[in-house]
Amino acid sequence: MVSAHTKNLACAYKWLAYISTPKVQAQQATNYGETPVNTKACPIMNKLAKGSCSQYHADAPLQYFKQISFWKTPLADCGNGKKNCMDYPKWQQAWTQLKG
Repeated sequence: MVSAHTKNLACAYKWLAYISTPKVQAQQATNYGETPVNTKACPIMNKLAKGSCSQYHADAPLQYFKQISFWKTPLADCGNGKKNCMDYPKWQQAWTQLKG
């Protein structure tokens, strides 16, 4: 949405402000089965789908979130000066072979 090539920066920021609201975060969380970023979405989530806030860990303590490792696209550059890590196309192929 926001990049060096964004044609309408004001529009992009308005969209980000809208998508971050508790109501929209709750709708997104319950529709897609994901944890909202906005913690104020919990009461709305539970109105939309009873128990969904706990189901998606939206009410979990901060310690829970500190133990999560987020996805990072596989790159050939390991980030440690070596170039022997698996890039995304190779990772995709290996994953497909594994999951069949």
